[in-house]
Amino acid sequence: MRYFKENWQWIVIGITLTAQAIKESYMERGYFAYGGEWLVLPLILLTIELLRLIRMMLFKIFNSMEEGRNREW
Repeated sequence: MRYFKENWQWIVIGITLTAQAIKESYMERGYFAYGGEWLVLPLILLTIELLRLIRMMLFKIFNSMEEGRNREW
């Protein structure tokens, strides 16, 4: 439940973009089929999680570098 509270904006955006992608692919193909357009929501959520992890890792790296500088002085 906490995941949905933290990411509800991205979930809404993902669902909206998925619906649009499904509509566009139907118009392109002329028939309903399952394809990559169904992966829009999972890819958005995966990208957000990866960006958060990268941000956290960079924060830890720069913090440890700053602590190292403080120890030298």
